[in-house]
Order: sequence, then structure tokens, then C-alpha cells
Amino acid sequence: MKKSVLFFLIALFSVFISKTYGQTGPIIDVWYGDTQEFGNNGVPQAWCNIMGNISDSDGVSSSTFEYTLNVGTPVSLSIGGDGRRLVNSGDFNVDITVSDLVSGPNTVEITAEDNVGNQATKTVTINYTDGNIWPIPYNVDWTSLNNDITKVNEVPSPTPQCGLLRIA
Repeated sequence: MKKSVLFFLIALFSVFISKTYGQTGPIIDVWYGDTQEFGNNGVPQAWCNIMGNISDSDGVSSSTFEYTLNVGTPVSLSIGGDGRRLVNSGDFNVDITVSDLVSGPNTVEITAEDNVGNQATKTVTINYTDGNIWPIPYNVDWTSLNNDITKVNEVPSPTPQCGLLRIA
């Protein structure tokens, strides 16, 4: 009887420690949501960008931070701040060449590992509309957007020259 109580207490303590001291993977925060649209109004640049921030109290391993497009080959990602394009600590930008997208839904899996081996995965769907041509002139009723610019514009990645916008 005493052994079973001891094993129970050890198991309970182990669960407490794992919950308390973060046996979880990095937090991958994708800006503009887990489902994004590209090409609705045409293709204004050569890249489709997924931007966000990654954080973990144990630190993120830069050697295991990557993405795949449609279950393809993993591509390494950089983690900011790098003094150039990725401004803040943990910022990232997935640069996908538009010609690599298929018309319709595309699955992007972002995977990361922290410095103690805990892993996390974030799945983002890019709905790509191929063949549209950006209309000129292009007018926007800004009052109808409800603070969601992605309904009428493609979100470019940041550069130091333009702040948050990259002019294509």
C-alpha cells in the first residue's frame, strides 16, 4: 500500500512540474490569421508573405525553425531582430515565391523547437487566386474594412527603407 501511494505522489509531482515549468513548445503567432488570401485583386509582388512572431521562455532554436509549403521540402526561417528586415526579437517572415503556389488552398506548416527540445507547429492556409490583374485605377472605401486591410490589399513584408511596407 505504501509503494502505491509513493508512486501516486511521484506521478502527481511530475505532472505538476511539467505543467508549471513549461513543457510546451514555442508560441508561433501568425499576424493576419491562420487563413490568408493572396491574388484576389491581382499579384502586386513576386512573394506571398506570412509574417509573425515566435517566442518561448526557453529560447527558440534557430536551427529547427522552418516551414514547408504543401508538404514540400523544409525551408529554414530567420528569427529577428536582425537590424534589417525583422525588427523585433522573435519576428519572422515566410517568403513564398508566388510561382510556388497552386491555385486554391495552399498549406504552410511552420515548425519550431525550443532550446530544450519542445516542439510546436502552426498551420496557415493561403487561398491563392491565380490570373487576376490588379485594376487601375483602384479605389478603396476605407470605412467598410472594419480595420482589416487584407480585404483590399496584399500585405507586403517590412523593410528598413519603408518601415512596414515594401513597394513592389
